[in-house]
Amino acid sequence: MKLLSFAGIMFFPYMAFAQVNYVFPEFLQGEIYYKGSAVAASVNYNLFSSDMLVMNGSRKKRLADVDKIEYVSAGNKRFIPLNDNSFGEILISGGLTLAVKYSGHIEKVNEHTGNISKLSLNKMLDSGNPLPEGITIRVDSSYYLIKERNEQKTFYLPGANVAKASHSGFNKLFAKYRSEISAFVESNNTDFSSFESLKQLVEFCEKYVDR
Repeated sequence: MKLLSFAGIMFFPYMAFAQVNYVFPEFLQGEIYYKGSAVAASVNYNLFSSDMLVMNGSRKKRLADVDKIEYVSAGNKRFIPLNDNSFGEILISGGLTLAVKYSGHIEKVNEHTGNISKLSLNKMLDSGNPLPEGITIRVDSSYYLIKERNEQKTFYLPGANVAKASHSGFNKLFAKYRSEISAFVESNNTDFSSFESLKQLVEFCEKYVDR
């Protein structure tokens, strides 16, 4: 597939589509941040493909070279690359960053609605078609941790650790402090699906980041 270049950024061709399969109802003005530089862009995030897309004229392009990006801003929100080339919205930033990844799932309104895959639905919406009757989109949230291992306070570096914000994920990033983390989780009844609960655990683990 031929790559396109725009303002020094490489993209894969991507067709225009309706906004229903995006995080935002419309593309927002933002910036793509690299180490030491930033490029202004109009951006949005596809819920089905997990792609960060950028508006280039009347075309929408999938942002490539994700491993070279620190983060992407969209309006007043920031998104950080995860280890599978998807992006998560930054909720807490610091030595230990907490991000949430959004993903879309198809739900049928009734048993008479025909089956359709996410790939097929995404292609339909890419072509400007409306959401088919009898179909709704459910948006799920998954929390991720990014632990800094570099004195330079950038978000995404080759040495950075990324893990799901689960008990095992915290243990992976803080292997030497498993007993302390387990004691905190038990005493605070940590709910790994709750932002407020995860926020408490992230704040507790901050003191272990540079050890």
